[in-house]
Amino acid sequence: HVLRIRGDIPSLYWISSLKTDDDGNARVEVSFPEGLAKWRVQARAVTEDHRFGRGKSYVETRLPIMARLNAPQFFVNGDRAIVSGVFTNKKEEPVALNVALEAQGLALLGYKKGTEGTLQGSPLSFQLNPEESMKTSWEVAVTQAGKAELLLSGQGEQDTVSVKRSYHVFEHGAKRGTTFAGQLRSDSFSLPLGLPKDRRQDSTTLKVQVTPSLALALFD
Repeated sequence: HVLRIRGDIPSLYWISSLKTDDDGNARVEVSFPEGLAKWRVQARAVTEDHRFGRGKSYVETRLPIMARLNAPQFFVNGDRAIVSGVFTNKKEEPVALNVALEAQGLALLGYKKGTEGTLQGSPLSFQLNPEESMKTSWEVAVTQAGKAELLLSGQGEQDTVSVKRSYHVFEHGAKRGTTFAGQLRSDSFSLPLGLPKDRRQDSTTLKVQVTPSLALALFD
């Protein structure tokens, strides 16, 4: 089966002018974004003799097999976290799913099963009854700052579902700066700098500012 990745952001659909038939009915075709949500539909009408009305209804978009990815809003370098996926069967018959989690920018350590701790590999499959949900968790390790992506997927004999999310990975620690001011009275100048051993090599900058001053000549 072709794996379709759900990641589009829902958008609003707007029709500014619509005419009804003689019975007061109107029909439009709407293409919903790839978002699983409950949508509110509102309509406002006005007649030629200046009578007004409005109505409101709701419609829900969903898939036969739904997947939800639960993860922190961001990660910090050096941490370990638990990421979970929830699969729900909206069909009228049981469904067997093969589930998997792919990670970029994170190290996937294994999956969690009850109180057995972290197990290597990935859960092979499980069966979902109609309207039943199943939760599966994985343990990930954060090894570098930058960006990370998680792809949760479930594949059955007839249906496939997946969801992908991107996350920020922040560096562990705080920004630190050191300032030194002095007088330069010769052509050379040396200043010892103490740098932490566990610092990021690409995060250190040195700024040197030299400013001439007549005040130094007056007090010399």
